[in-house]
Amino acid sequence: MIKLTLDVNGKEKTYTVDKVKARVLKRGLEMFAKAEADNGSELELIDGMVDLVVLAFNNPEVTEDTIYDGLYTDEFFTTIQDVVSQIMGGMTVEVEGKGK
Repeated sequence: MIKLTLDVNGKEKTYTVDKVKARVLKRGLEMFAKAEADNGSELELIDGMVDLVVLAFNNPEVTEDTIYDGLYTDEFFTTIQDVVSQIMGGMTVEVEGKGK
């Protein structure tokens, strides 16, 4: 089970997904391959990772906005990397320059 805890209106709310469809994994692999081939920007990679989380959770309450607004800067990279790693079946995901 993959969990994502967000601050929603000042209260912690945890969303879960038991299984992730194979299409989400495919989308993640495409995103990382494109980022590597194009030497894409960190911003494009981060947006792609957030979009992947939205797709995986398939919940109208888990949107790009609720993720960006529901995570604080000190936890954003760690949380997104952890969730995406779980979506991708344990692949290590790193964003250059995190914490800078």
